[in-house]
Amino acid sequence: MTADSPSSLTPGPAAPLDFEPWLGMRVILRVAFAEICVPLPGTLLSETPSALRFRIGDGWDVDIFKTMVLAVEPETWTDIT
Repeated sequence: MTADSPSSLTPGPAAPLDFEPWLGMRVILRVAFAEICVPLPGTLLSETPSALRFRIGDGWDVDIFKTMVLAVEPETWTDIT
């Protein structure tokens, strides 16, 4: 991580997530649904008070409730050849 990039965010009881530094960036959202947690790669497009607009793949935009998001991480890929 550099000083110019936001760090990984993990919510705590008194620490709500701040999504604004991640807008427009490729990220991985850690999303909780029922009793599972899944990593969801995509681009964070915008936010409202209760939801995030998130692009998965080419042109597939979805709204995700903020209460379902456990963490935001930068998307990093390692090319192993």
